[in-house]
Amino acid sequence: MAQAEHTHPVPFHTFSGSHRDMGKQQGEALSGMIARGRKMLIESEEFNMARPAYLPRRMFLTLAQFGMWMKYSAHIQWYCPRQFERLLGIARGAHVPPEYTLLLHAMEVEMNKVDYLMPGACTALGVRGARALGGEPVIVKNFDYPEKFRELYIARLDAPAGRHRVLCSTAAPLAGNHDGVNEHGLVICYNYGYGQDEPRRNVPITLWVQEALETCRTTAEAVDLIKRGRRCGGALLMICDASGDLRTLEVSNTMAHERMPQHSVLINTNHYLDEMMARIDVPRDAVYTDRCVPPLRGVRCRESSEARYARALELLAAHDRIGDAELIAMASDHGAHGAPSDNTICRHSDYFSTTCSLVFYPARRAMKITHGNPCRSEFMEFSL
Repeated sequence: MAQAEHTHPVPFHTFSGSHRDMGKQQGEALSGMIARGRKMLIESEEFNMARPAYLPRRMFLTLAQFGMWMKYSAHIQWYCPRQFERLLGIARGAHVPPEYTLLLHAMEVEMNKVDYLMPGACTALGVRGARALGGEPVIVKNFDYPEKFRELYIARLDAPAGRHRVLCSTAAPLAGNHDGVNEHGLVICYNYGYGQDEPRRNVPITLWVQEALETCRTTAEAVDLIKRGRRCGGALLMICDASGDLRTLEVSNTMAHERMPQHSVLINTNHYLDEMMARIDVPRDAVYTDRCVPPLRGVRCRESSEARYARALELLAAHDRIGDAELIAMASDHGAHGAPSDNTICRHSDYFSTTCSLVFYPARRAMKITHGNPCRSEFMEFSL
């Protein structure tokens, strides 16, 4: 990895107690960030592309909050009641309406529809067994998103009453998380997927990631929980436990299939590889329409995902043994010609950038994290 040019401090917070208490602590501690997030949302290009021209911004926000509450709240309360309690606690602590905190969870699903506005993207690489240097399983994950949202990111340690402690990367207003490790060494990394089947229940996957980390000890337990979970949205979940049981669980709104490592490595980008899942994926020739933000219009939807996957295959094949240094170098990769772009693993573009990069060590119950491109940022380590 290149020498760090920029250091972005990673805000770190610890919350404990009941889920309502943890939420209240989070809302109080991060009320300024949550308020900034509301302002960012109202002023964002994505939000205003969805807003009818005749509706004032604040009126549209009120209507969106009401609509998402009616669509999501009952399902979250029924299927993930503790995470719903935390969501309410965040709202109380931050002195914002609970409809607003729920809206932010729902928008992850609503705005990540390919024919809509803002599909995010990620790359995750995992290695275990004979290919793992020192024998320890390691996972690296780049979270790619519009740069402006990076200021809402935090690292968080949760100690929920009666459940497992969780160390994770998330955003200030969220009860759930995208990537984390628990006290037993279970790791889950969430890449966005785009299955085109219709949901039967509306529970965002970030909440299921949090729920699994709080309640499961092994990969098999987490896979079973998420498979059974009533959810909405698509994902490629890289899951590994302290024993080195490494798998990908590809999920859509109604389907879920496992994918096992090939030659002791796994790669996830943002398109399904399982044959059954591929049938409901975005068509390979689909392009972003004028309903998307301008930098994406006319681009083939799966272009970046396929390019990043192919490059990851190439990089992994070049090493017999792989440790965290090799994986961080791969996460920092700018392609065969060293030209960073929207199609490189370390992404640099007018819209998507690698806004957060993480390394997980299941056996050590630890993670390294940096906010910003890994090619020019320093990692901080946190451990359970």
